[in-house]
Amino acid sequence: MGNITEFEKTALVMGILSSCPERFDSLCERLQSRYGRIYRLEGPFSFTFTHYYDEEMGIPIDRYFAMFERLVDPAALSDIKHET
Repeated sequence: MGNITEFEKTALVMGILSSCPERFDSLCERLQSRYGRIYRLEGPFSFTFTHYYDEEMGIPIDRYFAMFERLVDPAALSDIKHET
């Protein structure tokens, strides 16, 4: 029979959609105050794969990926998803 073990902490990576480039720095500051320093930020990448978000967010929409320096417990990922 298997043994129950704790998961190792892992890097938190977030995909971010933004249609307001002038507010992106403020968003990053808020995320860092909650989840720690952003270790790596990639983007912007043009988000044209779907028009699902166009009406709600406006266009153009850019996608970014942020990796945070502080590791998180994988069990917390569902809570983080709801918070963000």
